[in-house]
Amino acid sequence: MSGFTHFIGWDVGAWHCDTNSKSRDAIVILDEALNIVGAPWRGNLRESINAAASAGEWLESWRDDENDFRQGYH
Repeated sequence: MSGFTHFIGWDVGAWHCDTNSKSRDAIVILDEALNIVGAPWRGNLRESINAAASAGEWLESWRDDENDFRQGYH
């Protein structure tokens, strides 16, 4: 199997912390040489994860919406 190797780091914020607006998730993607791909992302993933019917659907949602990691910090 050929292809690219990527590593995804996810620092999970407080999942049910609606009272603390500073609590956020953070995602950084690294390539196989450990270079950052795109821009690190910071925000709340709870709503988008819970709205998706599957993990694949959730990952596809990152391609075109405002959660796109390539847009960087929010």
